[in-house]
Amino acid sequence: MTWERFFWAWHIVNTRSIFSAFDKPHASIDGEEGNSLAVIPFVDMFNHSNDCNAYACWDSIAQRYKIISCKLIANKKQIFLCYGAHSNDVLWMEYGFTLPNNICNKVNISHEVNNVESEISMKILKRLREHFKKKADCVPPKFQSLWIDQISIIEIFL
Repeated sequence: MTWERFFWAWHIVNTRSIFSAFDKPHASIDGEEGNSLAVIPFVDMFNHSNDCNAYACWDSIAQRYKIISCKLIANKKQIFLCYGAHSNDVLWMEYGFTLPNNICNKVNISHEVNNVESEISMKILKRLREHFKKKADCVPPKFQSLWIDQISIIEIFL
């Protein structure tokens, strides 16, 4: 098997799997507390929205996975589930899509230097701090759904 075929197969399965929490561990379920990825027929047909109209859950009494509406859904209208508060990089890797105005989007910024106390590192930190003290309405519209998760300087020991 080639790397390309393996990656394709992994991506197909992974983007159609969902996280599921079961009541108790089971021998055929990976996860120490009953948490697992599951491939559930047709559940990948429901799209993601942070404003979902249904939710998915495991019914331990009936021993089946259920999709339950939490809002009135008109005939021939789409059912939306919330896959979780994920940034676009997670949505892409786990589910194979991104959202144009993802309110959960974030970015990690890091700068590798040999000496954290170096002049260039201090300048970078100063500029980043000044930049992010500006008002949120100064952010260009196409970046308004992007927020900074972490700013760090990584010291490299040679």
